Amino acid sequence: MTERAFVLVPLAELSPGLADPRDGLPFARRLGDVADQGIYLHAGPPLYC
Repeated sequence: MTERAFVLVPLAELSPGLADPRDGLPFARRLGDVADQGIYLHAGPPLYC
């Protein structure tokens, strides 16, 4: 899970302070550790409107 951008990007967007219970490191900090996988934060209005 912590190696997949499709998991980390939405998780960091929804809850940036949420930490991995295994080591306490925030998931948002792990974004820099994953390779560019073509997943980006959505900068516009929410898609569920």
